[in-house]
Amino acid sequence: MLISRSLVIGVVLLASATVIADDTFKVPDGVTEVLNRCCIDCHDKESAEGNVRFDVWSNLGKANRRELLNKVQEQLYFGLMPPEDAEQTDDTER
Repeated sequence: MLISRSLVIGVVLLASATVIADDTFKVPDGVTEVLNRCCIDCHDKESAEGNVRFDVWSNLGKANRRELLNKVQEQLYFGLMPPEDAEQTDDTER
């Protein structure tokens, strides 16, 4: 039993170290293209609707980018974005 716990703890620590060491965060090109085509007009410096801006994407840290993408995912999931009068995304893009 002691060996099993030690092994599990070791694996968890190794995995954590790997995640910390790999601090990259890249949004797939297809996602970036959809954001630029469907979202940037209302979520840039001039508009910043809902206090959301995609024009500062490259200035955001990893955690802030992830938080922004989580907000986007939530809005898409509940059908709140894009608004009815804007270009719509299809199921694949969503």
